[in-house]
Amino acid sequence: MQKKEDRIQFIKQILSNQVIGSQDELMQMINKEGFVCTQATLSRDLKKLKAVKSVNIDGLYCIKIPIEEPFESKDDFKRKFKKVFESVYWIGNSNNMIVIKTAVAYANPVGTVLDNLYFNSILGNIAGDDTVLVILKNGYTFNDFENEIASIDKELLSKIKY
Repeated sequence: MQKKEDRIQFIKQILSNQVIGSQDELMQMINKEGFVCTQATLSRDLKKLKAVKSVNIDGLYCIKIPIEEPFESKDDFKRKFKKVFESVYWIGNSNNMIVIKTAVAYANPVGTVLDNLYFNSILGNIAGDDTVLVILKNGYTFNDFENEIASIDKELLSKIKY
């Protein structure tokens, strides 16, 4: 019989690497891996992991774990930015304000990495549950913001609707 910590680590690994649409689907994978797991146990594990059901970039419902890892360097933020920016499905702008729509529970991680990458164009942001409001500095445009994102990953913006 495998330990609870091993089961939780396996759940984290699965939810980080695959699109899992339901607890039943996840429970089948857990049991297939040799863990003894009931629906009640899985629910407690997901609660402990602060898992949420959200919509991914393809519009599919899936179970996700919010990112709560500490960041140490600018390279860490760039890596995390690429990961959390996968949750972004729409960006719009008006003058010096940008609205970023994310999957549920991903606005704060997106806002955090934007803050910690210190983009020249950003004055600050306010993040809710699924929306980030970005305020640009005077003299900067949406195009400047896009260019700073492209400096991290040129293909990120091509996957997002405007």
